[in-house]
Amino acid sequence: MQRKKADKLKKLWRNKPCDHPSFDRVYVLGDQTRDVACFRCGEVFSPAEIQELAKKYSDRVFVFADPSKHKNAFDDGPEAA
Repeated sequence: MQRKKADKLKKLWRNKPCDHPSFDRVYVLGDQTRDVACFRCGEVFSPAEIQELAKKYSDRVFVFADPSKHKNAFDDGPEAA
């Protein structure tokens, strides 16, 4: 996911609670960064933050998003904007 898309998604999410069920790699100008973004809410995490999340949610496996199987704020229609 492009960083700009993650930022827009985060704005559309409006700080609602999110348990960050899946992630996408973050790209800037086509180059992959080391960061990942929550596919649902758009929050961006550094590698160190992902390690902390993994400790917090130790009972679950972190997955990268398959856009065909996960919803995000873009999927809520125009009223979400």
